[in-house]
Amino acid sequence: MREASDDDRRARAIEGGRAWAASVRETVHAEGRPAAGGWPGTVTEARARVSAAVPGTLPPEVQRALAKLLYSTARDAWLEQR
Repeated sequence: MREASDDDRRARAIEGGRAWAASVRETVHAEGRPAAGGWPGTVTEARARVSAAVPGTLPPEVQRALAKLLYSTARDAWLEQR
């Protein structure tokens, strides 16, 4: 199996962020609440999602960058479609 490229990792982080925001929004709406206010996710959750979404062991600086990208993508998607 080949190692994921930087572009592959970034794409997975972006996809993961969008999916995370959609999942949280669906959960909130299913509970009968409006998806309002700021993004409820945390950077710690984003790090865990990067570990699950991007295979292999990543250097800490790469994991931090991908977590930041995933988090900001989720936050932006949340704020655009609440």
